Amino acid sequence: MDEWISGVAEATQGTLQNIAHTSTVAVVSPNGIVSPGDAYKAAVDEITAQLAGGEDGLRRATQKVCEQFADAGLSIVEYESGRVEELGAATERNLKQAVHEVYQGVQRRVGQEYGADGVEISAHADCAPDHLECQGKQYTNEEYEAMNGALRRKIGTWNCRHVVYSIIVGVTPPTYSDEELAEMRARSQEKVEFDGKEMTRYEATQVQRRLEREIRKQKNRSVIAAAADEKEMRRDAQMKINQLTDKYKELSDAFGIPTKAERMSVSGYRPVKVPKLLDTPLYFEDKQFGQKAGKHMLHDWGMDPGDEKQREKFREMMYNMAINYDEKREGKWHKYDAIYYSKGRDVLVVVNKNVFHTILKDGYDNKWFAAAERISGNR
Repeated sequence: MDEWISGVAEATQGTLQNIAHTSTVAVVSPNGIVSPGDAYKAAVDEITAQLAGGEDGLRRATQKVCEQFADAGLSIVEYESGRVEELGAATERNLKQAVHEVYQGVQRRVGQEYGADGVEISAHADCAPDHLECQGKQYTNEEYEAMNGALRRKIGTWNCRHVVYSIIVGVTPPTYSDEELAEMRARSQEKVEFDGKEMTRYEATQVQRRLEREIRKQKNRSVIAAAADEKEMRRDAQMKINQLTDKYKELSDAFGIPTKAERMSVSGYRPVKVPKLLDTPLYFEDKQFGQKAGKHMLHDWGMDPGDEKQREKFREMMYNMAINYDEKREGKWHKYDAIYYSKGRDVLVVVNKNVFHTILKDGYDNKWFAAAERISGNR
Protein backbone atom coordinates (compact mmCIF):
# COMPACT_ATOMS: atom_id res chain seq x y z
CA MET A 1 0.00 0.00 0.00
CA ASP A 2 2.91 2.36 0.73
CA GLU A 3 4.20 1.77 -2.80
CA TRP A 4 0.70 2.39 -4.21
CA ILE A 5 0.43 5.74 -2.39
CA SER A 6 3.95 6.62 -3.52
CA GLY A 7 2.88 5.80 -7.07
CA VAL A 8 -0.08 8.14 -6.73
CA ALA A 9 2.25 10.87 -5.55
CA GLU A 10 4.64 10.35 -8.46
CA ALA A 11 1.84 10.24 -11.03
CA THR A 12 0.57 13.61 -9.80
CA GLN A 13 3.91 15.31 -9.10
CA GLY A 14 3.12 15.19 -5.39
CA THR A 15 -0.28 16.91 -5.58
CA LEU A 16 -2.38 13.73 -5.18
CA GLN A 17 -4.93 15.44 -7.48
CA ASN A 18 -6.29 14.65 -10.97
CA ILE A 19 -4.49 11.31 -11.18
CA ALA A 20 -6.10 10.48 -14.54
CA HIS A 21 -4.98 13.85 -16.01
CA THR A 22 -8.52 14.31 -17.32
CA SER A 23 -9.62 17.66 -18.77
CA THR A 24 -13.20 17.24 -17.52
CA VAL A 25 -14.89 20.59 -16.91
CA ALA A 26 -18.39 19.39 -15.97
CA VAL A 27 -20.76 16.46 -15.53
CA VAL A 28 -24.24 17.26 -16.85
CA SER A 29 -27.70 15.73 -17.03
CA PRO A 30 -30.04 15.58 -20.05
CA ASN A 31 -32.03 18.34 -18.31
CA GLY A 32 -29.02 20.65 -18.03
CA ILE A 33 -28.15 20.07 -14.37
CA VAL A 34 -24.42 20.72 -13.98
CA SER A 35 -21.84 19.48 -11.49
CA PRO A 36 -18.40 21.16 -11.76
CA GLY A 37 -15.63 19.01 -13.20
CA ASP A 38 -13.59 19.36 -10.00
CA ALA A 39 -16.14 17.19 -8.19
CA TYR A 40 -15.77 14.48 -10.82
CA LYS A 41 -11.96 14.64 -10.72
CA ALA A 42 -12.05 14.41 -6.92
CA ALA A 43 -14.30 11.35 -7.07
CA VAL A 44 -11.95 9.62 -9.54
CA ASP A 45 -8.94 10.53 -7.40
CA GLU A 46 -10.53 9.23 -4.20
CA ILE A 47 -11.47 5.89 -5.73
CA THR A 48 -8.10 5.48 -7.49
CA ALA A 49 -6.17 6.06 -4.28
CA GLN A 50 -8.14 3.24 -2.66
CA LEU A 51 -7.72 0.74 -5.48
CA ALA A 52 -5.39 -2.18 -5.00
CA GLY A 53 -5.63 -2.99 -8.74
CA GLY A 54 -7.36 -5.82 -10.55
CA GLU A 55 -10.19 -5.92 -13.09
CA ASP A 56 -12.94 -6.66 -10.57
CA GLY A 57 -11.82 -3.78 -8.38
CA LEU A 58 -11.87 -1.46 -11.39
CA ARG A 59 -15.42 -2.48 -12.31
CA ARG A 60 -16.65 -1.84 -8.79
CA ALA A 61 -14.81 1.47 -8.71
CA THR A 62 -16.37 2.58 -12.01
CA GLN A 63 -19.82 1.72 -10.70
CA LYS A 64 -19.16 3.58 -7.44
CA VAL A 65 -18.14 6.81 -9.21
CA CYS A 66 -21.08 6.57 -11.63
CA GLU A 67 -23.57 6.04 -8.82
CA GLN A 68 -22.41 9.22 -7.05
CA PHE A 69 -23.45 11.27 -10.08
CA ALA A 70 -26.24 9.09 -11.52
CA ASP A 71 -28.24 9.48 -8.30
CA ALA A 72 -28.39 13.21 -9.13
CA GLY A 73 -29.43 12.47 -12.72
CA LEU A 74 -25.99 13.34 -14.14
CA SER A 75 -24.97 11.14 -17.08
CA ILE A 76 -22.65 13.07 -19.43
CA VAL A 77 -19.03 14.21 -19.01
CA GLU A 78 -17.89 17.38 -20.80
CA TYR A 79 -14.23 18.12 -21.58
CA GLU A 80 -12.31 21.37 -22.09
CA SER A 81 -12.31 20.74 -25.85
CA GLY A 82 -16.12 20.75 -25.91
CA ARG A 83 -16.30 17.00 -26.53
CA VAL A 84 -18.87 15.10 -24.48
CA GLU A 85 -18.87 11.47 -23.40
CA GLU A 86 -21.26 9.13 -21.60
CA LEU A 87 -20.51 8.99 -17.85
CA GLY A 88 -19.82 5.25 -17.61
CA ALA A 89 -17.44 5.18 -20.57
CA ALA A 90 -15.57 8.28 -19.40
CA THR A 91 -15.25 7.00 -15.85
CA GLU A 92 -13.95 3.58 -16.85
CA ARG A 93 -11.38 5.09 -19.20
CA ASN A 94 -10.28 7.75 -16.68
CA LEU A 95 -9.96 5.19 -13.89
CA LYS A 96 -7.97 2.85 -16.12
CA GLN A 97 -5.66 5.71 -17.05
CA ALA A 98 -5.32 6.71 -13.39
CA VAL A 99 -4.51 3.16 -12.28
CA HIS A 100 -2.02 2.81 -15.13
CA GLU A 101 -0.31 6.07 -14.16
CA VAL A 102 -0.04 4.94 -10.54
CA TYR A 103 1.25 1.47 -11.47
CA GLN A 104 3.89 2.98 -13.75
CA GLY A 105 4.89 5.27 -10.88
CA VAL A 106 5.37 2.20 -8.68
CA GLN A 107 7.46 0.55 -11.40
CA ARG A 108 9.72 3.58 -11.74
CA ARG A 109 10.27 3.81 -7.98
CA VAL A 110 11.11 0.12 -7.70
CA GLY A 111 13.45 0.42 -10.69
CA GLN A 112 15.25 3.36 -9.13
CA GLU A 113 15.77 1.41 -5.91
CA TYR A 114 17.63 -1.45 -7.61
CA GLY A 115 19.46 0.64 -10.19
CA ALA A 116 17.46 -0.16 -13.34
CA ASP A 117 18.86 1.48 -16.45
CA GLY A 118 16.28 0.32 -18.99
CA VAL A 119 12.73 -0.86 -19.63
CA GLU A 120 10.84 -3.70 -21.28
CA ILE A 121 7.42 -3.12 -22.87
CA SER A 122 4.80 -5.80 -22.32
CA ALA A 123 3.27 -7.53 -25.35
CA HIS A 124 -0.17 -8.83 -26.25
CA ALA A 125 -2.06 -10.21 -29.23
CA ASP A 126 -4.46 -7.97 -31.20
CA CYS A 127 -2.06 -5.05 -30.82
CA ALA A 128 -2.72 -1.67 -32.43
CA PRO A 129 -0.52 -1.01 -35.50
CA ASP A 130 1.18 2.03 -33.94
CA HIS A 131 2.60 -0.03 -31.05
CA LEU A 132 3.22 -3.32 -32.86
CA GLU A 133 6.88 -2.60 -33.66
CA CYS A 134 7.92 -1.73 -30.11
CA GLN A 135 5.94 -4.17 -27.97
CA GLY A 136 7.89 -6.92 -26.21
CA LYS A 137 11.23 -5.17 -26.74
CA GLN A 138 13.86 -3.92 -24.29
CA TYR A 139 15.34 -0.41 -24.39
CA THR A 140 17.76 1.66 -22.39
CA ASN A 141 16.01 4.50 -20.61
CA GLU A 142 17.36 6.97 -23.16
CA GLU A 143 16.29 4.80 -26.12
CA TYR A 144 12.80 4.40 -24.65
CA GLU A 145 12.35 8.14 -24.06
CA ALA A 146 13.37 8.87 -27.67
CA MET A 147 11.18 6.11 -29.13
CA ASN A 148 8.12 6.96 -27.03
CA GLY A 149 8.58 10.66 -27.64
CA ALA A 150 8.29 10.06 -31.38
CA LEU A 151 4.96 8.25 -31.06
CA ARG A 152 1.77 10.22 -31.60
CA ARG A 153 -0.01 7.98 -29.07
CA LYS A 154 2.40 7.41 -26.21
CA ILE A 155 2.78 3.99 -24.59
CA GLY A 156 0.20 3.59 -21.82
CA THR A 157 -2.11 6.41 -22.99
CA TRP A 158 -5.45 6.51 -24.84
CA ASN A 159 -6.55 2.94 -24.07
CA CYS A 160 -3.09 1.44 -24.63
CA ARG A 161 -2.82 -1.79 -22.63
CA HIS A 162 0.98 -1.95 -22.56
CA VAL A 163 2.91 -1.76 -19.31
CA VAL A 164 6.53 -0.57 -19.06
CA TYR A 165 8.69 -2.60 -16.67
CA SER A 166 12.02 -1.48 -15.24
CA ILE A 167 15.00 -3.73 -16.13
CA ILE A 168 18.79 -3.87 -15.99
CA VAL A 169 19.95 -3.89 -19.59
CA GLY A 170 22.03 -6.97 -20.46
CA VAL A 171 21.06 -8.71 -17.23
CA THR A 172 17.25 -9.00 -17.24
CA PRO A 173 16.27 -11.74 -19.73
CA PRO A 174 13.54 -10.87 -22.27
CA THR A 175 10.07 -12.02 -21.26
CA TYR A 176 9.08 -12.96 -24.81
CA SER A 177 10.95 -15.07 -27.33
CA ASP A 178 11.24 -14.01 -30.98
CA GLU A 179 8.83 -16.83 -31.88
CA GLU A 180 6.20 -15.59 -29.38
CA LEU A 181 6.45 -12.04 -30.68
CA ALA A 182 6.16 -13.31 -34.27
CA GLU A 183 2.97 -15.21 -33.37
CA MET A 184 1.49 -12.10 -31.75
CA ARG A 185 2.43 -10.04 -34.79
CA ALA A 186 0.81 -12.54 -37.17
CA ARG A 187 -2.41 -12.64 -35.14
CA SER A 188 -2.47 -8.84 -34.86
CA GLN A 189 -2.13 -8.43 -38.63
CA GLU A 190 -4.45 -11.27 -39.69
CA LYS A 191 -7.68 -10.05 -41.29
CA VAL A 192 -11.13 -11.62 -41.04
CA GLU A 193 -14.14 -10.73 -43.20
CA PHE A 194 -17.25 -9.44 -41.43
CA ASP A 195 -20.28 -7.76 -43.01
CA GLY A 196 -18.46 -7.59 -46.32
CA LYS A 197 -15.39 -5.85 -44.87
CA GLU A 198 -11.97 -7.21 -43.93
CA MET A 199 -10.66 -6.16 -40.51
CA THR A 200 -7.86 -7.05 -38.11
CA ARG A 201 -8.84 -8.19 -34.64
CA TYR A 202 -7.67 -4.87 -33.26
CA GLU A 203 -9.99 -3.06 -35.68
CA ALA A 204 -12.77 -5.41 -34.57
CA THR A 205 -12.19 -4.40 -30.93
CA GLN A 206 -12.67 -0.77 -31.99
CA VAL A 207 -16.01 -1.74 -33.56
CA GLN A 208 -16.80 -3.46 -30.25
CA ARG A 209 -16.14 -0.20 -28.40
CA ARG A 210 -18.45 1.72 -30.79
CA LEU A 211 -21.21 -0.87 -30.32
CA GLU A 212 -20.75 -0.73 -26.53
CA ARG A 213 -21.09 3.07 -26.60
CA GLU A 214 -24.22 2.88 -28.74
CA ILE A 215 -25.75 0.22 -26.47
CA ARG A 216 -25.10 2.43 -23.41
CA LYS A 217 -26.60 5.38 -25.28
CA GLN A 218 -29.79 3.44 -25.98
CA LYS A 219 -29.93 2.17 -22.39
CA ASN A 220 -29.72 5.78 -21.19
CA ARG A 221 -32.57 6.62 -23.58
CA SER A 222 -34.55 3.76 -22.05
CA VAL A 223 -33.91 5.07 -18.51
CA ILE A 224 -35.05 8.57 -19.50
CA ALA A 225 -38.12 7.17 -21.30
CA ALA A 226 -39.06 5.05 -18.28
CA ALA A 227 -38.83 8.09 -15.98
CA ALA A 228 -41.05 10.09 -18.35
CA ASP A 229 -43.44 7.16 -18.91
CA GLU A 230 -42.72 7.34 -22.66
CA LYS A 231 -43.61 3.75 -23.51
CA GLU A 232 -43.07 4.02 -27.28
CA MET A 233 -39.65 5.62 -26.86
CA ARG A 234 -38.67 2.92 -24.36
CA ARG A 235 -39.77 0.11 -26.70
CA ASP A 236 -37.88 1.70 -29.59
CA ALA A 237 -34.73 1.95 -27.47
CA GLN A 238 -35.09 -1.67 -26.38
CA MET A 239 -35.42 -2.89 -29.96
CA LYS A 240 -32.21 -1.05 -30.84
CA ILE A 241 -30.49 -2.49 -27.76
CA ASN A 242 -31.50 -6.01 -28.83
CA GLN A 243 -30.31 -5.44 -32.40
CA LEU A 244 -26.97 -3.93 -31.32
CA THR A 245 -26.39 -6.68 -28.75
CA ASP A 246 -26.96 -9.36 -31.40
CA LYS A 247 -24.50 -7.58 -33.72
CA TYR A 248 -21.99 -7.30 -30.85
CA LYS A 249 -22.15 -11.05 -30.16
CA GLU A 250 -21.94 -11.89 -33.86
CA LEU A 251 -18.84 -9.72 -34.27
CA SER A 252 -17.15 -11.08 -31.15
CA ASP A 253 -17.76 -14.69 -32.19
CA ALA A 254 -16.49 -14.08 -35.73
CA PHE A 255 -13.16 -12.70 -34.49
CA GLY A 256 -12.81 -14.84 -31.37
CA ILE A 257 -12.50 -11.80 -29.10
CA PRO A 258 -13.99 -11.65 -25.59
CA THR A 259 -17.16 -9.71 -24.85
CA LYS A 260 -17.26 -7.04 -22.10
CA ALA A 261 -20.73 -7.01 -20.55
CA GLU A 262 -19.62 -4.54 -17.86
CA ARG A 263 -18.89 -1.94 -20.55
CA MET A 264 -22.56 -1.97 -21.55
CA SER A 265 -23.92 -1.53 -18.03
CA VAL A 266 -26.02 1.56 -17.25
CA SER A 267 -27.27 2.40 -13.78
CA GLY A 268 -31.06 2.27 -13.52
CA TYR A 269 -31.62 0.43 -16.82
CA ARG A 270 -34.30 -2.27 -16.85
CA PRO A 271 -35.08 -4.18 -20.07
CA VAL A 272 -38.64 -4.46 -21.40
CA LYS A 273 -40.13 -7.15 -23.62
CA VAL A 274 -40.43 -6.19 -27.28
CA PRO A 275 -40.91 -8.20 -30.48
CA LYS A 276 -37.70 -9.64 -31.82
CA LEU A 277 -36.30 -7.56 -34.64
CA LEU A 278 -36.73 -10.49 -37.03
CA ASP A 279 -40.47 -10.53 -36.23
CA THR A 280 -40.68 -6.96 -37.55
CA PRO A 281 -40.99 -6.72 -41.37
CA LEU A 282 -39.13 -3.40 -41.49
CA TYR A 283 -36.97 -1.62 -38.95
CA PHE A 284 -35.71 1.96 -39.25
CA GLU A 285 -32.40 3.16 -37.80
CA ASP A 286 -32.64 6.88 -37.02
CA LYS A 287 -29.43 7.96 -38.79
CA GLN A 288 -30.05 5.98 -41.99
CA PHE A 289 -33.70 7.01 -42.20
CA GLY A 290 -32.77 10.66 -41.62
CA GLN A 291 -30.22 10.62 -44.44
CA LYS A 292 -32.52 8.93 -46.94
CA ALA A 293 -35.61 10.92 -45.93
CA GLY A 294 -33.77 14.17 -46.56
CA LYS A 295 -32.55 12.91 -49.93
CA HIS A 296 -35.65 11.22 -51.38
CA MET A 297 -38.79 12.64 -49.73
CA LEU A 298 -38.69 16.05 -51.40
CA HIS A 299 -36.94 15.13 -54.66
CA ASP A 300 -38.76 11.89 -55.47
CA TRP A 301 -42.09 12.11 -53.64
CA GLY A 302 -42.69 15.84 -53.17
CA MET A 303 -42.92 15.46 -49.38
CA ASP A 304 -41.46 17.82 -46.76
CA PRO A 305 -38.68 15.99 -44.79
CA GLY A 306 -38.97 18.63 -42.05
CA ASP A 307 -42.62 17.76 -41.37
CA GLU A 308 -42.86 14.95 -38.80
CA LYS A 309 -46.32 13.90 -40.03
CA GLN A 310 -45.02 13.54 -43.57
CA ARG A 311 -41.95 11.69 -42.33
CA GLU A 312 -44.28 9.24 -40.57
CA LYS A 313 -46.33 8.92 -43.78
CA PHE A 314 -43.09 8.15 -45.65
CA ARG A 315 -42.28 5.41 -43.10
CA GLU A 316 -45.77 3.94 -43.46
CA MET A 317 -45.43 3.88 -47.25
CA MET A 318 -42.24 1.83 -47.02
CA TYR A 319 -43.62 -0.40 -44.27
CA ASN A 320 -46.56 -1.16 -46.56
CA MET A 321 -44.12 -2.02 -49.38
CA ALA A 322 -42.42 -4.59 -47.13
CA ILE A 323 -45.77 -6.23 -46.32
CA ASN A 324 -47.81 -5.85 -49.52
CA TYR A 325 -45.03 -6.11 -52.09
CA ASP A 326 -45.50 -7.15 -55.70
CA GLU A 327 -42.17 -8.95 -55.75
CA LYS A 328 -39.46 -9.94 -53.30
CA ARG A 329 -35.84 -10.60 -54.31
CA GLU A 330 -32.53 -11.44 -52.64
CA GLY A 331 -29.09 -10.35 -53.84
CA LYS A 332 -26.29 -7.87 -53.47
CA TRP A 333 -26.61 -4.12 -52.98
CA HIS A 334 -23.05 -2.94 -53.49
CA LYS A 335 -21.16 -4.65 -50.60
CA TYR A 336 -24.30 -5.62 -48.65
CA ASP A 337 -26.48 -8.73 -48.72
CA ALA A 338 -29.91 -7.24 -49.41
CA ILE A 339 -33.59 -8.04 -49.68
CA TYR A 340 -35.61 -6.07 -52.26
CA TYR A 341 -39.34 -5.34 -52.16
CA SER A 342 -40.93 -3.86 -55.26
CA LYS A 343 -44.29 -2.11 -55.46
CA GLY A 344 -45.19 -0.93 -58.93
CA ARG A 345 -41.86 0.29 -60.25
CA ASP A 346 -40.55 1.49 -56.87
CA VAL A 347 -38.03 -0.65 -54.97
CA LEU A 348 -37.30 -0.82 -51.23
CA VAL A 349 -33.79 -1.99 -50.25
CA VAL A 350 -33.36 -3.75 -46.87
CA VAL A 351 -30.12 -5.06 -45.27
CA ASN A 352 -29.47 -7.27 -42.24
CA LYS A 353 -32.74 -9.09 -43.09
CA ASN A 354 -35.08 -6.24 -42.20
CA VAL A 355 -33.22 -2.96 -41.59
CA PHE A 356 -34.17 -0.15 -43.98
CA HIS A 357 -31.29 0.95 -46.20
CA THR A 358 -32.76 3.01 -49.06
CA ILE A 359 -35.69 3.36 -51.45
CA LEU A 360 -35.49 3.71 -55.25
CA LYS A 361 -38.15 5.72 -57.02
CA ASP A 362 -38.83 4.00 -60.38
CA GLY A 363 -35.99 1.63 -59.50
CA TYR A 364 -37.31 -1.54 -61.12
CA ASP A 365 -34.60 -1.41 -63.82
CA ASN A 366 -31.79 -0.76 -61.33
CA LYS A 367 -28.86 -3.11 -62.10
CA TRP A 368 -28.57 -4.41 -58.55
CA PHE A 369 -32.27 -5.21 -58.34
CA ALA A 370 -32.22 -6.76 -61.83
CA ALA A 371 -29.36 -9.08 -60.82
CA ALA A 372 -31.09 -10.23 -57.60
CA GLU A 373 -32.86 -13.57 -57.41
CA ARG A 374 -36.66 -13.56 -57.27
CA ILE A 375 -38.02 -15.25 -54.13
CA SER A 376 -41.76 -14.61 -54.24
CA GLY A 377 -44.43 -12.29 -55.53
CA ASN A 378 -47.25 -11.84 -58.00
CA ARG A 379 -45.42 -9.98 -60.74
